[in-house]
Amino acid sequence: NVDVRKVDYTFQQLSDWRALLQSRAEWMRLVRTDDVDELENRLRVGVIDDASVAYLRRALTAAGVPSKALTVVVAPRLAPSQSIDNRA
Repeated sequence: NVDVRKVDYTFQQLSDWRALLQSRAEWMRLVRTDDVDELENRLRVGVIDDASVAYLRRALTAAGVPSKALTVVVAPRLAPSQSIDNRA
């Protein structure tokens, strides 16, 4: 079965806004994760702290990204992956 539903933004729009985010070093220093969330039809950004949530929302909307297109949340610090070669 194919599930068709109305979305607010095209994948290309979300990808373009993600590229905009990634093009700005001063923004990326605050980012832990970023992704085009196809299921929610949003640009999802995980940041280092609460102040970064507000800052990035303001900066991205000022740059033309609709506020409704953004999900900006505090993301936990990711632990480094452990490979087979460095088992405890």
